[in-house]
Amino acid sequence: GNVAPVIEARAELYALDDRPEQALKCLLSLNPADLSDPQVVFDLVDNKQLYAAVRSRVADLAALSRDKAAEMLVRRVDRFPIELVAHQLEQDDLLLWYLRIAFLEMPEAYSEPQHRDLHAKHVHLYATSPARADDDLDRPYDSELLRFLQWSSFVPLQDALTACEQLASPPLHNEIVYILGRMGQPK
Repeated sequence: GNVAPVIEARAELYALDDRPEQALKCLLSLNPADLSDPQVVFDLVDNKQLYAAVRSRVADLAALSRDKAAEMLVRRVDRFPIELVAHQLEQDDLLLWYLRIAFLEMPEAYSEPQHRDLHAKHVHLYATSPARADDDLDRPYDSELLRFLQWSSFVPLQDALTACEQLASPPLHNEIVYILGRMGQPK
């Protein structure tokens, strides 16, 4: 049978016994789909300040709830530095999800020079992403990637050009025009 309710009950007992790390360990041992309410994990982390216990488990938090994980990562960027989080996320879609959050929700932190390599990766992942659903059909000349290219001073332009021309399908023409302009080739 399903052992999830038993493990959740054990976690609750650990929490009542003031052993929040054990409670968290129980909850994170469950398959995210089996957890009755993912909010319990985020509340436990916040209420008991268990950020150190989940610093290296960002993918697990995202599997529970991308929205709740994003909110925590933005709110506690002091506990979850951008490079620490990015280096954990091996799945391309997960890393792109996080880099988009960094760009849209934490631009001051993401614009620091130590994130130079992530900016290049961001363009590459965006260009090759099968679902660029954020591209607003009402504003076809203003994609999120174009806004990112205009904002970032670290994107290697030649790499970005290659990604937009050769890796993106279809090629990202507005971005290509912008990059060529930045490279001094307005024609």
